[in-house]
Amino acid sequence: MMQPSPVYTAARRDHDDTFMTTNQARDRGGPDLGHYHADLTAGSLKLQESRIIADLLLRRIGEEGWKTAIVTENVLQARNPATAIRLARLIRQRLETMGDDLWRLVRDGNNIIATHAVLAAAVKHSALLADFLDLASLAANEN
Repeated sequence: MMQPSPVYTAARRDHDDTFMTTNQARDRGGPDLGHYHADLTAGSLKLQESRIIADLLLRRIGEEGWKTAIVTENVLQARNPATAIRLARLIRQRLETMGDDLWRLVRDGNNIIATHAVLAAAVKHSALLADFLDLASLAANEN
């Protein structure tokens, strides 16, 4: 059997180090990043979709109502049911970090207010986003 070239081996090692899991990083002496959610990139703020989910939350529909709204009625206008479910779950988890008052701001507020409310929920939901914004703020204040 032919052995891979040293260049390939080095590139593969660099690739493996770059794309290791948070558990692998911790096991190799790196920081424990387990409190970060990988779903940050699953969706931007998604204002229009957040307004819809906020309305569903405020109406306090049951799980069967969620399934009907998200999958059967396709209220989020997703291309397929799996995307609709994933997006609804992300937005719901973000918004559920807050309460009725914020949900009303998201549903009924103008674009600026609703965007700020959704951003606040996203920051509260995602430690990675919160830490990034903290670091960005620190860097901006140093200049």
